[in-house]
Amino acid sequence: MDKFKQVLIILTALSILTSSCLFYQNQNLQKKISQLSIQPSPSPTSFPETPSADPTTDWKLYQGKYFSFKHPQNWTNNTSNNLEVIGLRISPNALFETSYKNYSYEKGVQSFADRKSSKLTISNKEATRFEMTGSGDILPRNSSIISFVVKGIGDTSYSIVFNGDQKDITEQLINQILSTFQFLD
Repeated sequence: MDKFKQVLIILTALSILTSSCLFYQNQNLQKKISQLSIQPSPSPTSFPETPSADPTTDWKLYQGKYFSFKHPQNWTNNTSNNLEVIGLRISPNALFETSYKNYSYEKGVQSFADRKSSKLTISNKEATRFEMTGSGDILPRNSSIISFVVKGIGDTSYSIVFNGDQKDITEQLINQILSTFQFLD
């Protein structure tokens, strides 16, 4: 029995030693966990949400035989009974006009040859932008005439013109209107 007591004492001692080690490790682990939870974590940076809504949603739609586009609700109609010419008053000092022409894109571009120009695409159609800025002589200061000639089918073209005070005709407005154009030829 002596041997049995010795084995029992050794097993008890090992059990106490193992329990003590596990208890000590558990205490250290809990300290580390509590230190981690106390340290402030960086808060996620919140960015203002960019509006995904279409800014032209509440605009009026002009639907004609040759083209359609959207424009702000407050523009007043200055359209004559002419074949596919629409004129809209942007403000007392600014006008917008677009028309379907029975002459070629090349002739339309030549008629503005003296103005600053750049090529672009409007609704998948080849186009050229022409710009004339007022210097006080013929065109008043702070005024501009921005014209677009858009290639149609065959010997046809479209003309889009913004004419007036630069504060009423912004690049953002021009781009928004051009993005709504649909050519129906």
